[in-house]
Amino acid sequence: RSLRAAPKRAAAAAAGAEAELEPAEPAAEAEEETVAAVDEEADVDADAGAEEDFDGDDVEFPAQPPAKVKLADVVPGDELTGVVRSIKPYGAFVDVGAESDGLVHISEMSNKFVRDIYSVVSVDDSVNVRVLTVDEAGKRLSLSMKSKPFEANPGDKITGKIVNIVDFGAFVNLSPGTDGLVHRSEVTSDPYADWESFCEVGKEVEVTVLEVDPKSNRISLSMRDDCDAYWEEVPTEENNDE
Repeated sequence: RSLRAAPKRAAAAAAGAEAELEPAEPAAEAEEETVAAVDEEADVDADAGAEEDFDGDDVEFPAQPPAKVKLADVVPGDELTGVVRSIKPYGAFVDVGAESDGLVHISEMSNKFVRDIYSVVSVDDSVNVRVLTVDEAGKRLSLSMKSKPFEANPGDKITGKIVNIVDFGAFVNLSPGTDGLVHRSEVTSDPYADWESFCEVGKEVEVTVLEVDPKSNRISLSMRDDCDAYWEEVPTEENNDE
């Protein structure tokens, strides 16, 4: 009798074990659904965050190409808008819509002294330029980014501030965007003095205008104390007529 009952007890035990294992399947499925829901929620949050981070004002669009213009129609003095295409140590080439790009020499980048071109412009920048010279045969165009010439007359006395000192002299700021050059020979009337000892960046000095070149927008200045005597000796137009 005990031998016959053994198979029945084994079958019952196996059935009980299966009954205990059955609830595990729904639990696993529930866990998988929870993980999927979390992943989906994370994707939604990521998309929302990306939409919040996107701001149309932060997008940099490339400068629009300038309108086409014939080199033959360009004359000195014309004011054009162009796009910087390349930068060299000596200047920047600007596309103004003509057959060839124009050159803005480093000396024409600004009224102020420019040491580093990249501090003024970058490739693809849109810039306003003024035409200096046109060589139609050589297809060359000289441009300037300087503002209009500073209005001053030889003999005028102006107070400015030294903004830069170089081997050949000192640059003095006369007005916003306009610097003039005091050549080293025009710093002092003392031939034995060290001209650099009279110059210091940030120092305010009184200068006398020697020459104004409207075409190149260059202003020559002097700090010498004998400038008044010099201008008294310069013949006027009336004296020349006499």
